[in-house]
Amino acid sequence: MKFHFAIVISVLLVVLTQVNAIGHKCKYHVKANGKESCFDIGSAHIKDFNKRLMYHLQRLNAAIPCDGVNNIKKNTLVCIGKYNDKTHKKTLGEYKVKAGVLCKTVAKKIGHDIEVLDRFNSETFAPYGICSVLELHKEKGGDVIIEYRTDGNYKPDFSKSKDLTNSKSKIVY
Repeated sequence: MKFHFAIVISVLLVVLTQVNAIGHKCKYHVKANGKESCFDIGSAHIKDFNKRLMYHLQRLNAAIPCDGVNNIKKNTLVCIGKYNDKTHKKTLGEYKVKAGVLCKTVAKKIGHDIEVLDRFNSETFAPYGICSVLELHKEKGGDVIIEYRTDGNYKPDFSKSKDLTNSKSKIVY
């Protein structure tokens, strides 16, 4: 009896771990045509698109080079919808960086690529990026808080996402 109970508990733990390891849930997405940046996609599909929403778009798509300059690779799915707050909050971590610590050290300690962390924290560190901000704090002193996904998964879950690639209507935040 104890053996069966242990198996059931083990299976439940594996299932729960699998569910929590899924990236944030994307509500709407667009398939990139290879000739547009995240800024272009946001402008075309999000009503009243602005700098704040660009930061949000970068955070949603931290796993890809989502910015206002570089074109997104053709057929790449770009999440433009809101993430599921419950999923997001469960996997959100904060790392307090002491003054004088190098960004490479931070990336290694957290276990994430610095470019991904830059996009995930774009609203906090734009337009300079984490490395520049840490360099500035090395001289001035003070701590810097960097947010990251504890599960390491910055790719959105598109399984229930609606494709708006050919839609003329814009979503509202």
